[in-house]
Amino acid sequence: MLFALLQPVALVGLLLGFLAAVAVRAATQATLTRRLLRHHVGSALPNPRRDLDPFGALAAALGGTGWGRQAPLPEAQWRSAQAGRRAAVLAGGPLAAIVLGLGVLIGYVAAYPESLLLSMSYPSDVLRGFPGPAVEQLWASAGVALVCFGVFAFIPLPPLDGWGLLLLAIRRPSDGFQKVRFWLEERNIGVLLLLVFMVLPLGLSVPLLLGVLNLVVTPLLQAVAG
Repeated sequence: MLFALLQPVALVGLLLGFLAAVAVRAATQATLTRRLLRHHVGSALPNPRRDLDPFGALAAALGGTGWGRQAPLPEAQWRSAQAGRRAAVLAGGPLAAIVLGLGVLIGYVAAYPESLLLSMSYPSDVLRGFPGPAVEQLWASAGVALVCFGVFAFIPLPPLDGWGLLLLAIRRPSDGFQKVRFWLEERNIGVLLLLVFMVLPLGLSVPLLLGVLNLVVTPLLQAVAG
């Protein structure tokens, strides 16, 4: 979001979108955990101290989007036989953010049918702050931030939900994978990789993970724009 400092209204929209995504993801996962796995994890109401991840917030500040805290389930729960339900808990949170973001953007297109923003811009452009009328900046930035948050969460690196889904898919992890998992999780190499790939271009036109968002989210934006 630091790149959006020159566009304060867009910055506010990105911040609102990020916070809404964190809240809706946490609420959805808490609700699904309680209903599908019969495991109580507290209230589904937003709680910044519980739902925000410091490194996820840092990633959002530096790159435009980030992540929330890991799904609130003990390790033993994820190793139970209810793999399908546990996957639904993990996937349900980011999917809820994506659906909410698409709804916001559909409303934006309905309100501003002549706008070319969604059809002409990459998500990375929006995440760095785009110029335009204030209301359009706020509305579109919040919607794109929600969608990007949800898509970003499926990347298979800890502490993202995509990593949890990968662990569920690997029923008999090898010794080599266990070593990789130790370094990615316990040594926080996964977080470091996410921050590096979110910020540094590494010889590319945009940072690697913003390029991934461009690849996945751009078709969604174009579809919404019609």
